[in-house]
Amino acid sequence: DSKANLAIGGGDVSKQNDAQYLGSLRQTFESRDVTLEVKLGKIAPLVDKFKSAGDANTGKEILALAEILEQQYPKEAKPFAISALVLSKQGKKAEAAEKMRTSLALDDTDFNAWEMFFVDLEALGDMPALLKATENALDVFPNKPEVYGYAATAELAMQRLSNVEYLVAQALVGTFLGILLGYG
Repeated sequence: DSKANLAIGGGDVSKQNDAQYLGSLRQTFESRDVTLEVKLGKIAPLVDKFKSAGDANTGKEILALAEILEQQYPKEAKPFAISALVLSKQGKKAEAAEKMRTSLALDDTDFNAWEMFFVDLEALGDMPALLKATENALDVFPNKPEVYGYAATAELAMQRLSNVEYLVAQALVGTFLGILLGYG
């Protein structure tokens, strides 16, 4: 029974290393008897830990599980976002950007996903794609100064200086207002 396997396989993480623990979840992740939310809940702490530590074996196992989830839940954004995170940490920025593009097409309301997408596009030097991404993000997050900052970066890199001053001003105004209102 998959739920029992998840309970057993998802037992005490401290008794095994992270990669082993994640590997023990593979069979359960392949089962459709366990919900996406439960599966994500099992790996979420290790995804967060991977963000800061970046252990290669842990990343490999997270990516394998995320790819299983992508196949099972092709209309859910989170598995693609997890893959993008791992690929980005592994230095595979182009692959990460494609996964994040898919994730954002499915759900564009996660600002952290947008920021990760911007960072990867900037690292790739794909300024036209970065500018387009910021335009799309502004439709959802018109008051996020970071979006204006990334847009200004793209415009500046493409030597399109006419909009840079406006974008930087918008970023500064947004940041200042955020500080004044207590959420910056």
